[in-house]
Amino acid sequence: MESEMAGHHRAMCVAAMELIADLRNDTVLVQLDSILMHIQQLPTWSARFDEATLRMERGEFDAARAVLDSLENHFDMRAAATAERGRMYDLLDILDAVRDDERTDAELDSAEIDALTSLAADHYDRAAHWAQNILCFHYGLCRPPLTGGGEFLASIPFQEPHTVATPVDVFVMPVPNPARNFVIFHYQLPPDAQGAMIIVRDVHGRQHYRQQVNGAQGQSVWDTRSVPAGAYTVELMSSTQRLAYERLIVQP
Repeated sequence: MESEMAGHHRAMCVAAMELIADLRNDTVLVQLDSILMHIQQLPTWSARFDEATLRMERGEFDAARAVLDSLENHFDMRAAATAERGRMYDLLDILDAVRDDERTDAELDSAEIDALTSLAADHYDRAAHWAQNILCFHYGLCRPPLTGGGEFLASIPFQEPHTVATPVDVFVMPVPNPARNFVIFHYQLPPDAQGAMIIVRDVHGRQHYRQQVNGAQGQSVWDTRSVPAGAYTVELMSSTQRLAYERLIVQP
């Protein structure tokens, strides 16, 4: 029964996120109302943060805060979760003040730029990614990827890791695939997974994306606009082994 329910939950989440991806890829009109409706159907931590950021995108800052306020009613708020929510509150405060002054993200003052820089520093969660996107797009303050280094990604020796047999409900799934502007990695972890992360490598073994993931299941978003078109391997890793992997195609 539990396995069957897990399968239905996975199918529901993947179908909903595929529809959301299609709506966001609409080049005529981004249908925020429809995206919000479908996000609200997903009972996951990542979906709640997606709902909060979508509310923020619509200028509904109080509603976004209300979503964050409700997290402890549904999830175990440990230290990492509380810290991530705190950074999201900080981002909301910064952008809310900007909108109150009828300014855009391209019209930040030096104190606001410094605040976003501090928010993004040494973090790769949703608030940090949003802050970094503003800094990079509008002000040219772009940090290197999580793999480190300067202008170029370092080439590292890559050996195919051992993949152990895992239950059918342990997975990582990139949607959409092929991807153009972004891809959402849907994942589900085994109960005993420690230090889990999603890693994306190109055909030469170089890392282009690395994100720690928590919880039994969730989603992680990768902006693919800055990477070359081609084939990539998406790995769901624990601290000791590879749990699952999928192939991803990035189109120009």
